[in-house]
Amino acid sequence: MSTIATIGSRPWLSNALFRFTKWGNPFAPERFSAPYDMYERMRSDGPVAYGRPYRQWFVFGYDEVQAVLRSPDTANAPVGELLLSTRRYRQLSPSARASFSKWLLLVDPPDHTRLRSAVSRAFTPKQIAKYEAHVATVVSQLLDEFPRSGDVDIVAAFTNQLPIQMISELLGLPAERRSWLLTASREIGAMFEPLTVFDPASMSERFRELDEYFSSIVDDRRRQPGDDLISALAASDQGAALDTSEVIAMIGFLLFAGHETITGGLGNALIALAAFPDQRQLLHEHPELIDNAVEELLRFDSPVQVSGRRATANITIGDQTIHKGDNIGLMIGAANRDKRRWPDAHELHLDRTDPRSISFGFGAHHCLGAALARMELRLALPPLLHRLGDYTVDLDRAVWKRSFALRGPLKLTLTIP
Repeated sequence: MSTIATIGSRPWLSNALFRFTKWGNPFAPERFSAPYDMYERMRSDGPVAYGRPYRQWFVFGYDEVQAVLRSPDTANAPVGELLLSTRRYRQLSPSARASFSKWLLLVDPPDHTRLRSAVSRAFTPKQIAKYEAHVATVVSQLLDEFPRSGDVDIVAAFTNQLPIQMISELLGLPAERRSWLLTASREIGAMFEPLTVFDPASMSERFRELDEYFSSIVDDRRRQPGDDLISALAASDQGAALDTSEVIAMIGFLLFAGHETITGGLGNALIALAAFPDQRQLLHEHPELIDNAVEELLRFDSPVQVSGRRATANITIGDQTIHKGDNIGLMIGAANRDKRRWPDAHELHLDRTDPRSISFGFGAHHCLGAALARMELRLALPPLLHRLGDYTVDLDRAVWKRSFALRGPLKLTLTIP
């Protein structure tokens, strides 16, 4: 893994080594700006295929990905252990390594069950509904700051701002901390990018800052609890109370997950609707389609593209036997465009029958904030589209996340007519 990451940091080397391979160069710019062509090349080897350069299995089929997610013979914690065993992760400070190892995506039962139960009560439909009015207010305020016409970087002006304001509200954090939280979210997100490079010293310092700041917040909330998520996590009267390090790790994970998936989902949706103006018009004429439209947009271009597992016993997925100890890459973005399930998978149809995706996972590790993400998309898209009118997108100027796990623009220029 460290070797492949090193190759990826040198474009001339990755071009030379992957130029003639069937799947292509995973580090090429188009892998991040337009990954679906590469997915189709990979899928040509079947819905489950072994990638020799990566020494792991890749699962591209919708049913096959669900089968892995359902299987009791796969685990998440070994993926975290594998990451922490590589050179860059070994260079992290002990406290950064310890905090990252407690992130919810890298923990298996029984610890996963205990940690998830401590936070899940904040993500019930009833609790999520309480935030709808605030989402609507934030959306309105952000749209009021848009130019009447001309160019706007929609990421800086909107898709970054809405989710960071909402996760700050959920955690009960002050507005003056949002810029810092946004920077922290972006930096710690690189921890899930084993094939790209981050600076261990800078990452360790970011974790130290988070630990220092949130330790005092957790202590304050234990003394004077409020109606916020940190207070709920810090409460000591729960049957399975979390210690301070577990609360801080949960905050770091929620900060990353609560921001990155929504900002990516919004950006991807705007690009898709620009590419299919007939569907944008359909939603304008039939606003009652919004719930189905959100599901279709999540299917068409998921903010979550890849997830990892390790087999803890021999399992058969599709017609392939994956052996105990083998690593598995779940290609969520490819599975959401499985033509066996949707023959026209590469087309966007907001009125599609059953567009249900696996963008937020499935089973025990189903994304905790999926309901919150769907709610933000549902409430943000109609007024945003109304304000933008017949906008156009300049994809030549777009800057994409250089991420295998996540997808979305870092900069996206829209022109408002």
